Amino acid sequence: MTIYQDSKRIVGTNTDRIGTPAVSGGWKKLASSTSVVTSGNDSRITITGLANKKYYMVLVNTKGSNDVQTPIRIGFGGTISTSGYVTRYQRDGTANTATAQTSSSVVGGQNTTGTNGSNFDWYLIENISGKEKLIMGWNASTDGTSTTNVKRAEIVSKNTGTGVMNSIELFEDSTNGSYDTGTEVVVLGWDPADTHTDNFWQPLATATGSSSSASFDTGTFTAKKYLMVTGYAENTQAFECRFNDSASGTYTRRYTGNGNDDIVGTSTYFGLSLGTTKVFFVQMIANPSNSYKLIHQMTSELSADNSVGTAPNMFNAVTQWRNNAQITKMTFSRAGGNFSGDEKIMVWGAD
Repeated sequence: MTIYQDSKRIVGTNTDRIGTPAVSGGWKKLASSTSVVTSGNDSRITITGLANKKYYMVLVNTKGSNDVQTPIRIGFGGTISTSGYVTRYQRDGTANTATAQTSSSVVGGQNTTGTNGSNFDWYLIENISGKEKLIMGWNASTDGTSTTNVKRAEIVSKNTGTGVMNSIELFEDSTNGSYDTGTEVVVLGWDPADTHTDNFWQPLATATGSSSSASFDTGTFTAKKYLMVTGYAENTQAFECRFNDSASGTYTRRYTGNGNDDIVGTSTYFGLSLGTTKVFFVQMIANPSNSYKLIHQMTSELSADNSVGTAPNMFNAVTQWRNNAQITKMTFSRAGGNFSGDEKIMVWGAD
């Protein structure tokens, strides 16, 4: 195992990380593409020849004009499957919708209708030989310049194919829309037998709360195109986050608590919880340069200690940060008092 201490590399080949071991067998980048092929109404990115992994993570970051969505297809033996999909999805908190098994793709996120629309999707795909392929996905989308129009979708799907998946395709067949420059598909793979250390997600920063302060931050970290953030915090009434010390009203968010109606608004921060006492959250962030940022967040919250009979609260949110600068710092704060000191935030990133 490779260990880094006091900013000096002792042994190993990964980028120096303070006190961080090089993890073997994590998510590995298998392929990526920005090559959009257009034919008639079709606009697509196709990736073939993927290494055989039991699980895939797919990151989709689109830029598009007019009516653009993000349906995906998977493939076997180098051939993209155009049938055998059945999907259940929910958009903006409305009742979920199920498709027929004859569907030609996994239903993606919502339409973007502006001239500078963008989507950020991430998918997890099971690829066990002999089994149908199960897929989970999350989408955040925006019309670009809108100060209020940010959308969200949650997706589960399957494909009836039971072979070994080795291809994936993002496609748009609308007569009104197409993928523009800046659209990218990234495919990661993970398998229990993996021993590599060139992992896609690299640790960038940590942040720890203090019982004597109502805020704490990550410090400045290296700019990366994609960020993954996990965190635990206590005393989280009015738990908030800001990027790069920006307190302007450039955060547009859509969120729901415990499945209630979505709330949409613009603020000088984006909220991280429903205002309960203990919070565990995960964020996925598209952080390109010269473009607005899209953030997914999922949170599990406790309203009281040792309340065995009380289910945790659920908080789902998407946020658009209307700023072209890449995120290189995150500040966490709360109103009405200090944190407990047990808070821990971890930021990973990759290009």
